[in-house]
Amino acid sequence: MYLKRRSSTLPLTLLLTALLTGLSHQAAATEFYLQGSLALSQPDGGSDSDLELTTSPRIIAGLAFTPNVSAEVGFYYLYTEQDSEKEDVVSQYLVSITSKDILLGLKGQFNINNRIAFYGRGGMLLWNTELELEENFWDIIPGGKVSDDDSGVGYYLSGGIIIHFTERLYMDAYLSHHQRNDIFKDDSNYPIDVTETLGGVGLGFSF
Repeated sequence: MYLKRRSSTLPLTLLLTALLTGLSHQAAATEFYLQGSLALSQPDGGSDSDLELTTSPRIIAGLAFTPNVSAEVGFYYLYTEQDSEKEDVVSQYLVSITSKDILLGLKGQFNINNRIAFYGRGGMLLWNTELELEENFWDIIPGGKVSDDDSGVGYYLSGGIIIHFTERLYMDAYLSHHQRNDIFKDDSNYPIDVTETLGGVGLGFSF
């Protein structure tokens, strides 16, 4: 694999944060909220990737312009690897995937009462994904690790329920789909799609 390091997503993250901050100064009636969660995720890299079920953290900051519509920015972290070492005629190998993603989207909410609400959220998934290959040549010659990363834009969709413990403290339970397409399309004739199906639960606080 031809290795090439790409620029960080930090400038884009700062831009999105500045955009959300700017919107907060223009909104007539707003409510800010911050929530963190942990999800059980089943990644799929296609073909015979056999990626492990894993747990992934997520943080979301949101600005509610009305009781039903919010703009959000978030950070999501994924780490997974093949569930067992693979082999071919040349070597034994193990592939791991790390992805650090920015979420930028909207949330629509339907309030059942002052304690329970259902919602849907979705938007752009700005992914920065790294693949690492650990290879062992049957102990005949030294093996080692090699890695490469890529970045791009995918999407995420999510639906869930909010249950308030108090006026400001609430629990968030959800199901989500994350899609990253054409990873390494500029470096390889066989780009990779990484899809996630995940369910999570977390806590949020509104200010």
